[in-house]
Amino acid sequence: MKFSKIPLGILLPIIIITISVLGWVGYWYAGSYYIQKKIEEFNNISVEKISVGGFPFYFNIDAKNIVLKSKQYISTDYLSVKSLAWRFDQIRLETHKPITIGFLNGLSLIFMSNQTTLDFQQQKDANYKIHIFSNKPILKDNIKGYTLALQKINSQITIDNNIKSIIYSEISVSKSPIIVDGMLSPDRRGYLKGELNFNFTNPEDIRNMFTIFNVDIAENPIINLLLINGKITVSFDRGISLIGPVPIGPAPKIK
Repeated sequence: MKFSKIPLGILLPIIIITISVLGWVGYWYAGSYYIQKKIEEFNNISVEKISVGGFPFYFNIDAKNIVLKSKQYISTDYLSVKSLAWRFDQIRLETHKPITIGFLNGLSLIFMSNQTTLDFQQQKDANYKIHIFSNKPILKDNIKGYTLALQKINSQITIDNNIKSIIYSEISVSKSPIIVDGMLSPDRRGYLKGELNFNFTNPEDIRNMFTIFNVDIAENPIINLLLINGKITVSFDRGISLIGPVPIGPAPKIK
């Protein structure tokens, strides 16, 4: 059949659909190439292997042996990053492998869970919303080998243009949850500043949580008196971390 004999009403939609399909295929493959090259160019990210799939509606990025280097470092053997192919304001990160988090004081925490999910969303007012969920994670430190088994972590973080983070988190150590809320941001020297409020029913859960960060509060009489009330405030000010009026160590440096 010759194209000249096909009615224009049939031929035109075929041409439009063909051009659209070819354009989308070109866009997806060009986008996957760009994503892979962009990740490889980041100076503070080390990746052994990257693969991009999800054609035609998603970009699914699988990264093996990835290390994020900054003031602290984060590493894992596997990370999956997923987004819709036509929008990048909603991104999901997932891993079923242990995550190692290193701090400047030499402490490293190994975070182990069958599934850890982080959902990232950019909002219209230029704020960023992050949702973190992990079921039955286990934390282990590299100094004393202390292990802490949790029931779940369910956190929501909102970050504004000034890098102020509003945090609401539910952490279950035993059967009773610990509710954490507060606001954090970096100060001019790059140290964390702000407050986190901990509401709980079992003081032993709080002692166990701080032990995993190499902070022993069990022997401090002032802190133990504060724990009786079922609420404490951890503040970060001028490079120092405090529980109530009691200094417990340096504040984390994040910049």
